[in-house]
Amino acid sequence: MHKNKTYKIVQRCYSELECKKFNKIKAICPPEPQKEQEPPISSCGLLTEFDQNIVLPTFIELTLLPTLLTTVTLNIDDLDDRVWLTGTVQTRVSTGAPAPGFVQIAFQIYRNDPTFTSSIFLLEDIVVNSGFVNGNATTFTFVDLSLPTGVNTYYLTGQILSTDPQATGVFVEKTIFTGAEIEANS
Repeated sequence: MHKNKTYKIVQRCYSELECKKFNKIKAICPPEPQKEQEPPISSCGLLTEFDQNIVLPTFIELTLLPTLLTTVTLNIDDLDDRVWLTGTVQTRVSTGAPAPGFVQIAFQIYRNDPTFTSSIFLLEDIVVNSGFVNGNATTFTFVDLSLPTGVNTYYLTGQILSTDPQATGVFVEKTIFTGAEIEANS
């Protein structure tokens, strides 16, 4: 070592306690061993309730008014919970002649509203009859964030928004609708 120079002595220690013994010496300490994470005490972020409704085949004709396709019912126990809703609706448009036609349709979800006055979800789609292919499958996912506790019934409806003059009707052939309660994250 040279005079008039200050050097730091580096000492490797093997525990945090040993490292604390050195007050003027810089010590390189090994990392503390990681403790295993304990599982959560209560459920959080988990799917805790599940309801499904699969209707095969239905052949429900849609009109200009909301038409009930199916429902799911869940019992929500906490205000912080959410509901995850998914569905698939298979539709078919018919035409009076072997000519192309289309129908614009809407799928809506209503919570606790069997009269269909105020929807919480709306999805529009167009079903086309090309003359060769006339079917369509619409799939959706929606999360209801602001729901009341207790029993909640979700109504899935379909309706015609507009139509091509060649189209003579649109029919729902199959419907799958699921709902699951998701516990709040902690």
